[in-house]
Amino acid sequence: MRADVRYDWDWALPYTREAHRIVLDYTRRDIREATLVEDTRQATDFVIPENRISGAVALRLRRDKIWQRDLTLRYRRRRGGRWSASNVEVEKILAGWADFYFYAWTAADHIGDWILVTLDALRASGLIEDACETREKINDDRRTSFVWIRVSELDAVDALLASDVLATPSRGDVMREQIPDAVARLEARGALVDLRSLGLELGGIANGATDRDLPGLFAEYVARRAA
Repeated sequence: MRADVRYDWDWALPYTREAHRIVLDYTRRDIREATLVEDTRQATDFVIPENRISGAVALRLRRDKIWQRDLTLRYRRRRGGRWSASNVEVEKILAGWADFYFYAWTAADHIGDWILVTLDALRASGLIEDACETREKINDDRRTSFVWIRVSELDAVDALLASDVLATPSRGDVMREQIPDAVARLEARGALVDLRSLGLELGGIANGATDRDLPGLFAEYVARRAA
């Protein structure tokens, strides 16, 4: 096992055990670890036997520095100088692998927030395809990309089986609150205030002018300021 893979594995292990306990509490049924084939080829991390809900479960754990409460799916990987969606998470899920997705955000030494997604409902909704067309973002490593879906969107299409993060502010709400301070900092430096500079100033919250929420939020801010 590569050193970086071992590092991530060791970090995730205690949270994985906690994820199992949370799912056990919800399903009230034992679960089993995925086989190697299920894990590597079928987007599955553990399995819920026949029950009121049953099936294969994908698991994703996010480190506590991730504040966004969106479902993100790995979309494409750069191979041999070309981008490919083959055998990446989105393709596996759209192909029908995994029945549920347990997606969790860690907080210090425990799982803070989590959602349990019904993947059949998500697949039927078309949200994944829409995200692939409009929300692809390249990771910092420039070798992989992802797409994101809001928790509220999952809830709207009945894909949210259980959750404790519905009250968490959306990414757009956070940007709306921080735009005035970001503009003030740019103006104090005598910098041009446009979508690109504002996106860079907002850092990890927005991805420059390519962020689909930023133009509307900036226009909203300008209108309020002019009023």
